[in-house]
Amino acid sequence: MKKIFEYIGLFAIIAFSFYYTEKAALIVRNKNPIMQSINEVKDDLKESSVNAIIDNNTIIPGLYGKEVNVTKSFNIMKSFGLFNKYYLVYDDVIPEISLKDHKDKTIISGNKQLRQVSIIIENDTQLINYFTANQYSINYLVTKETYQKNTLEPINTESKEDNFYTLENTLDNNNDNQHLCLTNTFVNISACKTNKNFLIKPSLILKPNNLVEIKNKITNGSIIYIEKDAPIKDIEVLLNQIKYQGLSIVKLSQLISENPS
Repeated sequence: MKKIFEYIGLFAIIAFSFYYTEKAALIVRNKNPIMQSINEVKDDLKESSVNAIIDNNTIIPGLYGKEVNVTKSFNIMKSFGLFNKYYLVYDDVIPEISLKDHKDKTIISGNKQLRQVSIIIENDTQLINYFTANQYSINYLVTKETYQKNTLEPINTESKEDNFYTLENTLDNNNDNQHLCLTNTFVNISACKTNKNFLIKPSLILKPNNLVEIKNKITNGSIIYIEKDAPIKDIEVLLNQIKYQGLSIVKLSQLISENPS
């Protein structure tokens, strides 16, 4: 029994020694001018996260925040011997309500704080050639038979389950899969949910005769679907309206991302 108490006492001394050593090291580190500089700026550089907005079965993505990782930043700058904001290391701050936890909801818009919109086109040769030639970052609908890798971002629209998964595998193999599903197409919604793809519903649809109706409804986060029969002249007016409003056209994967950096 005496030996046991001796061992307990020894462990207590060792534990206290480690604790004291760490505490002393922390005090010394906090007095370091580099650490003091980091602590002075960290609160000003912190960006709060933004929760996703859920309304029944729909969702609008939130935004990640960021905060300075004090320890990592200090360790990097310590090797240089001076403070430099360029070497600050940041950690993501994930929203409490995040898109990644609610993939069963349908996305109806990108985050309204970002001045971005997305465009989706039907798989039409004229439309594909137009947007490719003008180097727009947009999305287009594909099936197992029509998919070809190019600069556009594909969206799986297969209605048959076997074809859906075959195309998903092809997109995966080509590093071309952002796991997107458009609810206004004939896509197999059940397979989309099983595969945990993002469900997306366009907020605006350009048809042959409704340009005037929709062009003034474009706003931050708009998801614009262009039917194959929409005239090119109407598309050009739509693109000019987007440019006039100072909005960027980005792929859907970027528009719905909660971590835009």
